[in-house]
Amino acid sequence: MLLAFPAPLNRKIPGIILGIALLLSLNLLRITSLYLVGVHFPRFF
Repeated sequence: MLLAFPAPLNRKIPGIILGIALLLSLNLLRITSLYLVGVHFPRFF
């Protein structure tokens, strides 16, 4: 976990923000791909 890493808070904040943005982006990509597979290839869904 990033918060447990021994570093100053001003170095942790960008990592936390980047990690949250990455997780949200990957989740959006996952949901979009599931939707597209369901629409275009329903037998694979």
